[in-house]
Amino acid sequence: MKLISRIPRSLTSLSLVLAAVPGPASTPAVGGWTSRDPDSSQVKGVAEFAVKDLSEQFARHFVVEYVSSAESQVVEGTNYRLGFRIAQLADEELGARKDCTAVVWERPWLRPADQLTSFDCQSADASADAAASATLQM
Repeated sequence: MKLISRIPRSLTSLSLVLAAVPGPASTPAVGGWTSRDPDSSQVKGVAEFAVKDLSEQFARHFVVEYVSSAESQVVEGTNYRLGFRIAQLADEELGARKDCTAVVWERPWLRPADQLTSFDCQSADASADAAASATLQM
């Protein structure tokens, strides 16, 4: 009888100890977004894909100037949500700049493997462009 009365206490003690042990700090929530290094080759490749797709849709040549933010989400494949600045390339000169957000769905087992699922751009800050232009003219 004493053995039976000790089992619940042992289990209670064990569960208290396990509850006090923290899990891995970097474990993302299932289906949640996880920060990525904007300078990684994977992220830069996804940004290049998004801008190439945009260039084809609008029959203009855009280039990525830099990636400012990146997140990924595990789904049936991987979603990448990126923030970056693009510039229109005309006659070897950079033209109008835009700050963009894009989501690319990557599924490496399919061909084509990547799909641009959303893309939104706003004109870059006019004052920043004016300052850059003034610097180049001096």
